[in-house]
Amino acid sequence: MRFSDFALGLGVAVFGIAVLLHVRTFPEIPGMQYGPAFFPGLIGAAFLICGVALVVGSVVRGAALTERFAERPAWFGDRLAVWRAVGVVLSVVAYALVSPVLGFLLTVALLTAGLLLLMGVRWVVVVPLMVLLPLFLHYGFAQGLRVPLPRGPLELLLF
Repeated sequence: MRFSDFALGLGVAVFGIAVLLHVRTFPEIPGMQYGPAFFPGLIGAAFLICGVALVVGSVVRGAALTERFAERPAWFGDRLAVWRAVGVVLSVVAYALVSPVLGFLLTVALLTAGLLLLMGVRWVVVVPLMVLLPLFLHYGFAQGLRVPLPRGPLELLLF
C-alpha cells in the first residue's frame, strides 16, 4: 500500500507518542545520568517530530484533503513482485524460527541464497555472497558489537 503523507505522518506521530508514553514506565537506575529510557525516548521523540512534519507538510501543500488516504501500488499486479515482497517478510520469520536450531551462520547463508535467487540474482553472485555476508555480519555483531548470536553446528566447528 502507498499511504499519503498525511496518513503516514499520523501513524508515525501516534507511534512516537506511544513510545514516549511507554518509556516512562522504564525503571531509573540510581547513580546513572542516563537510564534505560534515554535512547528509546530519543527515538520516540524523533518519530513524533517526523510524523508532525509530514502532517504539517501535507496540510501546507493542500494535499491533506485532496490525496487519497491509501492506494494500491502498481506493482501489486505483478505476481513475482508480490512474491518477492512476501519472501522478505517470510525470511525474517524463518530467521526467528530456524536460527536457534541451525545457528546464525547457516541460517543467514541459506536465507541470503534464497532471497537473492528469488530476486533473480545469478548463482555466480549468490555463492560468494552466501559465504561472505554471514561471516561479515557475524564478525560485526559478535565481535564488534558483542551481540550474542545463536550458535549452531557450524559455529561449534568454527569457533
